[in-house]
Amino acid sequence: MPPADVRWWIVAPECLPGGLPLPADAPLEWCYCGTDEATRARTAAALRLAREIPIEEPLTQLAHEMKQPYLDWLVAIGRRQPDHVSWWASTFATSSPLQTDVFLLICYTRLIDAWLCSTPPATVRCIVVEDPWLALTLRWQFGRDLRVAWRGVGLAACARDALKWLSRVPRAVLATVRSAMTSYGLVRLWFPRTWESLEGRRRDTTLLYTWIRPECFQQPGRLSDAWTGRLDAMLTAAGERVTRLTPAEIPPPLLRRLRQHAVPCLVTPRYLGWLDVVRTLCAWFRVHHLGALAQCQGWDYRWLVRRETLREWGRVDFWHYRIGYFAMRRLAGRVGASVRCVIYPFEDQPWEKLLCLAWRERAPHVKLVGYQHSWVPPLLLPYTLGRGAEEITPLPDQIVASSVFNLEQLKIGGYPLARLVNGGALRHEYLHTKLEELIQQRVARYGRNRATAPRTVLVTFPISRPHASRLLADLSEAFRQPLMSESKAGGSVRFLLKFHPALPLTHLVPYGFALPSWMKMTELSMPRLLPDVDLLLYVGPTSSWWEAFLCGVPVLKYRADLVDIDAGQEPEAMPVPVCNGASLRASVEATLKAGTPVRPVAAALVERMYGSVDEEVWTSLIRTCPEEAADAAT
Repeated sequence: MPPADVRWWIVAPECLPGGLPLPADAPLEWCYCGTDEATRARTAAALRLAREIPIEEPLTQLAHEMKQPYLDWLVAIGRRQPDHVSWWASTFATSSPLQTDVFLLICYTRLIDAWLCSTPPATVRCIVVEDPWLALTLRWQFGRDLRVAWRGVGLAACARDALKWLSRVPRAVLATVRSAMTSYGLVRLWFPRTWESLEGRRRDTTLLYTWIRPECFQQPGRLSDAWTGRLDAMLTAAGERVTRLTPAEIPPPLLRRLRQHAVPCLVTPRYLGWLDVVRTLCAWFRVHHLGALAQCQGWDYRWLVRRETLREWGRVDFWHYRIGYFAMRRLAGRVGASVRCVIYPFEDQPWEKLLCLAWRERAPHVKLVGYQHSWVPPLLLPYTLGRGAEEITPLPDQIVASSVFNLEQLKIGGYPLARLVNGGALRHEYLHTKLEELIQQRVARYGRNRATAPRTVLVTFPISRPHASRLLADLSEAFRQPLMSESKAGGSVRFLLKFHPALPLTHLVPYGFALPSWMKMTELSMPRLLPDVDLLLYVGPTSSWWEAFLCGVPVLKYRADLVDIDAGQEPEAMPVPVCNGASLRASVEATLKAGTPVRPVAAALVERMYGSVDEEVWTSLIRTCPEEAADAAT
């Protein structure tokens, strides 16, 4: 038996079925620190008689407090790294909680630290820690605290996890080589000389970076791009010469469609050489000077950094980002003399930093413009700079925000004011051109079919796997039975599930999973869906609720026991009710029964959240390139 003064148990999930050595009448409460939904469900079943502690609010508050120190720490690490390409190719360096969970793990350490520094609870508290490296970090910090007992925590668990990730390294390397071989062969067969159209020309071409997706091929002879909207046509009409620039990685089926579509563009994989593949595989991610850099806010996080190193080795992302850098650098060297400006979607991801680095090295005269195309959540960390980050981070010359609201968020995030400008929401122009029509459609439906139309709930899922998995699990549990099946208004409630294109349902559920008949997936766009829905249910991070709110659709936010990346983003003029897993069914039913009428939306609010496109800003950005101004002066 443990000492009587033990008030906290920190345990691994696999140790729970055997139970904890507690007196039978000892009150117990628990929380789960982790992101795997299946493991969390098993934990909840094992501790079903104990009370679960809600941790979302304190965890999110600590995330706001730790955001700047964490980013400053990353800057201090990055400043000491000798291989800048490998550093910026890592998801660790990008800090994005959508790509790495290091920041979440650090927030867990601060939450547990706050608990241990406060008055001990009246009950025994069981903290189930999913990640063995986090558990080891906690033991490194609290191993001598007699109030804490441990179960399944130690170097052995970390060694097993390390072996798992090391076993994935050969597969990641082979996948990288296979992908490079496929691209190398196909692009040379289908796109023999992609740079000929630009060689020898004046510096008058604007390259528009375009993600190649199936939706791009809607019109023969040109690419459609949801992220930049009509920017291509707008610049062309203004007399600019625009050429599409593709990513370095394109799936073979889309590469074939790109060839058949007869679209003039620069196909980046065409500039990849075999030596680049060899150089990519010869460089491994490693944090140099870790012993001197492991401290952040008084905690030693060397175990978490080593954990992240193993994950960089065992995933293909790091290798693909490096290959993309070498291909982009060769492309910049070959066509840079004919290029005046490169415009790309700005999210401050690893590939963007390497794109900027490649063009700075081979064509420094080219102006780089990043377009912030979506929204800027407070805890989506790449939209905030650490202290001194602008000195070492490859950034674009200009960042074009999509609205006044997002421009303000970038300023708060520490981006240099001289680089920021508001160009409007190219992706959401329909909110200025068709908003009144959409609202009238909703008014007509609300008045005409109120008594007979079936209620429809649109559920939007984010690109964050932990948040999407948690919402899907609670949605499936809460609505095992149809909602309002006794209603005369068209029968039970329908649920339309809209998943992020990069995280479809098949990536979230096991093989054989089936939705109930009252739940259907949809790939329709938001403008087509919003007139016919009665409620939008969402979990952040996503801006879909902005669109729904501005179109007069009632909005309900689901909050999981994770860091709420959107927290603090809601403007005062856009209040949103919140629910969790326990209250999900009741909240949806109450909102639908309330029958909130369509609200009028102030034009000023629409303009603040999604700015009108300013064509003059875009054309002036391209025509005032530094190198061009210098040429004119001479």
